[in-house]
Amino acid sequence: ARFLDKENIPWLALDLDPERRSKSSIAGENSFYGDATNPLILTAAGLAKARMLVITFPNEHTSLEVLNCARAMRLDLPIFVRTID
Repeated sequence: ARFLDKENIPWLALDLDPERRSKSSIAGENSFYGDATNPLILTAAGLAKARMLVITFPNEHTSLEVLNCARAMRLDLPIFVRTID
């Protein structure tokens, strides 16, 4: 998010961790509580208008779930994935 901010590129984050969400809200970041494996949440978050999707889960399984969901909705969308492994 910091890199995108420096380039004046708008972004939106989804997170299920209430503590991390609270901290990002206090910092004024554009972060929302939501399950990125749920197509309805991705739709509400604006996936149809997104220019790129960045997936940064440490867990490979969850990353693949989000990737598969997003890919089913947008074949044309560039997707960058980062996991621990």
